[in-house]
Amino acid sequence: MRSDHHPEAGGVARLNQGRCVELIRIAKKHDGVLRSEDVVKAAKDPQNALHPCFEWNNRIAGHEYRLMQARHLIRVHVTVLDNAADVGPVNVFVSLTPDRKEPGGGYRIMVNVLEDPDQRAMLLEDAARDFRFWKSKYQHLTELAQIFAAADQVFAADK
Repeated sequence: MRSDHHPEAGGVARLNQGRCVELIRIAKKHDGVLRSEDVVKAAKDPQNALHPCFEWNNRIAGHEYRLMQARHLIRVHVTVLDNAADVGPVNVFVSLTPDRKEPGGGYRIMVNVLEDPDQRAMLLEDAARDFRFWKSKYQHLTELAQIFAAADQVFAADK
């Protein structure tokens, strides 16, 4: 997917009305379920509103796919920190916002980030932003109200 529509490029992808309508059309065509395979199939048509969202040059797309696989490989590796009391598995690597703004992005070793005050503060800012996104996604679930309130207190105290 082109970087201007990629959530990892710094936030939620903002779709224009035509693209949103097309995604809804595809979902309705498939019993209300939107599958990536169906989206790609529809987007192959150069006249489709979704067509410009994809890289159609297979050489470039192949390289981009391998980069996506590498990012996945990095994200799935976890470890248990020696000094962590019952925290459980922790990602070995983490991508901080400033790293994602650089060409090619990057990941840092989590232990190093936790030990560096500036990087730790950036990780906390990233966590707060991620929480706000998660909260906006699930705010309609009243069962999570206590979690929202507790996290709001933690992030408010950190400012």
